[in-house]
Amino acid sequence: MLFDMTRLLIAIGLLIIFTTVIGLWNWAHLRIVRIRSRHRKWPMEVWNGKATLLYFSTKNCVVCKYQQAKEIEKIRETFSPDLLDIKKLDALEQPELAKLFGVMNVPTTVIIDGQGNLHAFNANLAKAKELTQQITGSIGACEPVRQKAILDPDKTEQVVIVGSGPAGWTAAIYAARAQLAPLVFVGAGDKFMIPGGQLMWTTEVENFPGWPEGIEGPALMEKHQEQALHWGTRVMETDIVNIDASKRPFELTDSDHNLVKAQAIIIATGARARWLGLENEERLARSGGGVSACATCDGPMPIFRNQVVAVIGGGDTALEEALQLTNFASRVHIINITPELTASQVMCDRARDNQKIEFHFNKTVVDVIGEDKVDGLRIHDVSDNTESTMPVKGMFVAIGHIPNTDFVKDIMELDEHGYIVIKKAFRTNTSVDGIFAAGDVIDSNYRQAITSAGTGCMAAMDVERWLQRSHVALV
Repeated sequence: MLFDMTRLLIAIGLLIIFTTVIGLWNWAHLRIVRIRSRHRKWPMEVWNGKATLLYFSTKNCVVCKYQQAKEIEKIRETFSPDLLDIKKLDALEQPELAKLFGVMNVPTTVIIDGQGNLHAFNANLAKAKELTQQITGSIGACEPVRQKAILDPDKTEQVVIVGSGPAGWTAAIYAARAQLAPLVFVGAGDKFMIPGGQLMWTTEVENFPGWPEGIEGPALMEKHQEQALHWGTRVMETDIVNIDASKRPFELTDSDHNLVKAQAIIIATGARARWLGLENEERLARSGGGVSACATCDGPMPIFRNQVVAVIGGGDTALEEALQLTNFASRVHIINITPELTASQVMCDRARDNQKIEFHFNKTVVDVIGEDKVDGLRIHDVSDNTESTMPVKGMFVAIGHIPNTDFVKDIMELDEHGYIVIKKAFRTNTSVDGIFAAGDVIDSNYRQAITSAGTGCMAAMDVERWLQRSHVALV
């Protein structure tokens, strides 16, 4: 009994000594980290002595909420907390940290290594694959990367839908209810084109039936997606980069090099923002230097607050961007190449009634001035062929959209503007038998959410009937 009590006291003593040593070590380590962080000028709240991924976003950033967050979640699944800290920061609520790291737009990701060195800075949407490489370099080693499920190359899908806007999701709803088990490629997404289509950039949608008080664009697309998934739609978060239309069934290759076979295809990839095509425009857009195509995402950033900014364009999108920016900027210049606006009357009235907005007609931007950030614009007056400089701190481009049809341009007929040609009125058949199209890729006239949804319904019904006639529908 005495022997057992002696062993117990020894064990308790060792435990106390061990706990004390660990406590002293943690205290000493914390002191060291604090000294390092002060020396490196990284606050303790963003760096605690190991590899760290900082994710700057805002509450209104569409790309942050619906795209970058997905990429960050993939990183969480790849790296354990023992190797990597992940911290989400609000660039508006923590402006001192945003300023410390030079954050000028969102999303922005920053990687700090275990020594407190700034290892990587991404002033734009960063994909999980890119972040994984950067994080691996910052920690000097990498855990096994989680492998994505690869599609079965021997399976043939009845219908593959490419695109995830109103047209794509509506097609998926109809196809799923028709027991066609649709597979939807929603897209990988980038800074200016994310799954969900153009409605993801829209604040309030007031004209979609069924929502008398209006609904925000992203919320509307979430409802579309929920309904499609409810009926059994399957999803791949990659882009289709190639379609081999010479084979039956069709063979599609995605951006992760997966191969999928399909009896029928619906193209519903929508359109993307059109840019001016200026060298400095692209450079400053990619670096987060004050050129943007989304006022909702970037307008609230400190760089634009109480500053003079410009919006390029004269349609509904341009005026909506301008009105959004008046909540933050001191002055908003609308620069339009034509002598009058092309927006709807209600949007024109709202813009003209806003005292912060100034219109410039018959003018176009020929250069963006600035090295690291926008300092001004060089303006060409098309009516008298003169040039002038307009000092602004930001440029928001809203001059229309381009259909996302590059990946099918060599296999089907497109018109002179890149839209897919539909061979028969009130049908969605393309020039390739078995491939159908819906939404903005076939519509250069209406380009509305409700018309896109309508053509998505038509495409799914056309596919179902085509499969029945062709006797290729799978059980």
